[in-house]
Amino acid sequence: MLDPEERFDQIDLRDDVHAVIEQTLAPVLAARETVYMFQSGTQTLPESALDSDDAWWEAIRTAEGAARANRLALHRATILVNQRRDRNGVFVSG
Repeated sequence: MLDPEERFDQIDLRDDVHAVIEQTLAPVLAARETVYMFQSGTQTLPESALDSDDAWWEAIRTAEGAARANRLALHRATILVNQRRDRNGVFVSG
């Protein structure tokens, strides 16, 4: 919140936003169903992957290779809120 003695201020919400992003996305990125980049550079599987659920997951693991050893990067965001008071002392954000 804007210091009552100041006319202008900036609030940095990066830490709050990053905490929400991590809380929301970290479990998704770690889930078995989240497919990592395949070693081949293409996201294609052999037709035999359709034979069964086990064949599907084995094809995924094989295609991913060691990709899961490197955790996927979380998204980053920056939100800066500028606040000021007008002549009457009323907050104006922008």
